[in-house]
Formats: sequence, structure tokens, C-alpha cells
Amino acid sequence: MVSFIMHTQFLPNNFSSSEDLKESERRIMDHIRSELPMVTWKNVKVIGPYEYLETFQAPDVDTGFKVKALMDTFENVHAELWKID
Repeated sequence: MVSFIMHTQFLPNNFSSSEDLKESERRIMDHIRSELPMVTWKNVKVIGPYEYLETFQAPDVDTGFKVKALMDTFENVHAELWKID
């Protein structure tokens, strides 16, 4: 398994309430889990009102980068990904 850190930032202008944000988070994670069930989420830390620092493991580098690619398909999210050696 390959480990990754991902910084995820939701763009606050796209949410009218905290419930909208929570629904968007749920929808994104459901989508990633359905597309890439082999990815294991290890830790999620809230670092700001719309920002998260997440660690996860994937079977290979390509799968890890697919997680970021799926995040990029949502217009209200910006994500950066780093592979941990």
C-alpha cells in the first residue's frame, strides 16, 4: 500500500449553510468510495472551516492520484496531494 496526504479545501462561496457543506462532503466521499473501494482512509483533520488534511492508503500511486482526480471533478473543491515515502 502507498500512503498519501491530501489537503482539501472547499470553496465557501458555493455553500449557503453548513448543511450544504456536509451534504457536499458526503456526496464526494460516497462517490470516491464507490469508484475506489480499495482506498483506506486513515485520518481526517479539520484545519479550518472549509479545509481538511486527510491521510489515506491506496494499492498503488495511480490509484492515489485517481482519488485527487475524482476530487477535481467537483467544482467546489480544490485538492492537493502528496505521496508519503
